[in-house]
Amino acid sequence: MMSEQITSTQVRHTTPPPPADAAAAGISVFTVAVLLLGLQFTDAIPATSGLAFIPMLFVCGLTQLIVGAIAVKGGDHVIGLFFCTFGPFLLSFAALNVGLIHGWWPVPATDLAHVQGAFLIGWTAVLSLWLLLSVVLPLFFSLLLLLINGALWTLVGGIWNSNADLEKASGWLLLACAVGGGYFMASRWLKWEGLDVLPLGRALVRARHGDGAF
Repeated sequence: MMSEQITSTQVRHTTPPPPADAAAAGISVFTVAVLLLGLQFTDAIPATSGLAFIPMLFVCGLTQLIVGAIAVKGGDHVIGLFFCTFGPFLLSFAALNVGLIHGWWPVPATDLAHVQGAFLIGWTAVLSLWLLLSVVLPLFFSLLLLLINGALWTLVGGIWNSNADLEKASGWLLLACAVGGGYFMASRWLKWEGLDVLPLGRALVRARHGDGAF
């Protein structure tokens, strides 16, 4: 009996703690960011209220950048690379819009659409590359990146061509991204509680290390 108690105590002390979940930490602020942008582009809030979201975009972008750096330091390079890309995107997008509204950047009014469009093209091209590379991740991430890229390329078309319908369509796609972020957070929460009931799907291309810790 005594030996069983000792064994049980040893097991409790030697069981390693669960690994840090950088993806869950980053996806939470990602969900907030795309939700706010989706509400803005679908005209769910007045366009004049969009500036109220700028501080939150700064917070979301900075948080994702920090989470990405921590993930890379911890060896989770794929998740780290994504958040180290999307975080600076949000930071620079917020800075661009604040600067254009207040006239900080010397851009003629006739060129505003092309400047914003070119900005989005540069970032979206990189995120499109991540979409192609995501085939080695669980299917959920490929679908989420597909929605992100669809939303941003649609937004590019809307801004470049001054097409309000395309901009609104991009907003609905961003809201779908927010739903996907909520699904991922729910899946992690339940898994932490021992209920792995919300699957993320299998990778389209099986890497040598499988699906990692997902």
